[in-house]
Amino acid sequence: MNYPTEAEIEASRNRIEQQRSAPTRPLRPPPPPLPRIDILQHNRLHDEQQQRQEESGWSEAGFRAPRRAIGSQSDLDHFLSCWPETSPGEPDAASDHHRHDTPANPSTLGGGAYGQLVGFVTRLAQSVQGVKLTAPCHESQVAKGLLELLETVHGWVAEIPPATDHSSRFGNPAFRQWMDRLAERGDALLNTLILVHLPAEIDEPARQAVVSEIREYLLSCWGDRQRIDYGTGHETHFIAFLLCLERIGLVTSEDYQALVLRVFNQYIKVMRALQLAYWLEPAGSHGVWGLDDYHFLPFLFGSSQLIEHRHIKPKSILYAETCDAFAKEYMYLACIKFVNEVKTETLAWHSPMLYDISSVKTWAKVHEGMLKMYRKEVLGKLPIMQHFRFGSLIYFNAFDFIEFGDEHADECHDDAHGHGHSHSHGQDVQPVFHEHATCCISHLPSAIAAKAHSTGLRSIPFD
Repeated sequence: MNYPTEAEIEASRNRIEQQRSAPTRPLRPPPPPLPRIDILQHNRLHDEQQQRQEESGWSEAGFRAPRRAIGSQSDLDHFLSCWPETSPGEPDAASDHHRHDTPANPSTLGGGAYGQLVGFVTRLAQSVQGVKLTAPCHESQVAKGLLELLETVHGWVAEIPPATDHSSRFGNPAFRQWMDRLAERGDALLNTLILVHLPAEIDEPARQAVVSEIREYLLSCWGDRQRIDYGTGHETHFIAFLLCLERIGLVTSEDYQALVLRVFNQYIKVMRALQLAYWLEPAGSHGVWGLDDYHFLPFLFGSSQLIEHRHIKPKSILYAETCDAFAKEYMYLACIKFVNEVKTETLAWHSPMLYDISSVKTWAKVHEGMLKMYRKEVLGKLPIMQHFRFGSLIYFNAFDFIEFGDEHADECHDDAHGHGHSHSHGQDVQPVFHEHATCCISHLPSAIAAKAHSTGLRSIPFD
């Protein structure tokens, strides 16, 4: 691992100080949630659209299996321009030079996936401002169903132990067995969660179409099966999974607190178990310049929890006693505690960005920076968003001019580790497929694996 020099650390501190002293500009308010879709109406297609939609991979039911749609910097710029939340058939507020649609093409009407994701994350964060993880909150039947789903997949970690003949620091291949079980039982899990809560008038084809689309987000939020890695893109797929449940009306704003304090927090616990058991590699890690090798949103939600806290300040994360005492109450402190446990040396050494953020005076300022950073460093990064999947519930209108997995499916679209890449390097050109990609040029062993490997936890020849 390349550690930062003293000069780099000092330069980073100076940048943080300049940002801290700058006047606070009000954040753009999140757009309101989209209205609940009419599943039956969404399930009906106009006759003149069917041929086009079948050719482009749409299901006969109007829902569609999510697929990757961002293949170049131009695609990403178009995605980022779609701030207003819209859906197929609604007007898109993107400027004309970003539009790639024609009125007769249903696959390019609307947009707003970026606005949906940013708005949903912002609304979730606002709902837990000043609220502890242990605080009572409204738990609907769907929220309880989500917790049961997470408990089920969590239990599989104990049932599928790591391969003992695997001595490498890199990901343990037993993770693939865990993912295979999820693929086998995913439909059953979603049937229990979704179908029992849909209105009785929804017919069976529409019900199965809903499950088929949402299933892809559930399968994509735990990590990459082939590479045995995990990153903020997979984390965003879990948020997309929850957003889809809101789009079909199974969760509402009354569930927001439970989605963060109960469901998302439990999801993080499952991911920690997977990371510890199978040594998941960091996907596209920023190294010491990242918040965490794996996660971003616990810091974003956690900073909102701590806004206006009377005693815990941003600099309090420098004291291990504080993190240990309040880790069960606040996500941010739980993340700091976990990072300190799996990495050696001090926070300033192994996580200089977190250390620098601790110098910010208020949690409100920290949270503001987290929102901006999430939009820029996660949703605004091509190596992350080129793997994100879009369907009809989270809609992006790039399907008409970039279709991964069809023409190049038998060529180099899926690299050796099982997913495609853009190699245009920011240029507005058609993607060219090569053997390697900048986001996957090398495997990065996790800090968890490095620590366990150094202590010889897996090296017990007489066991």
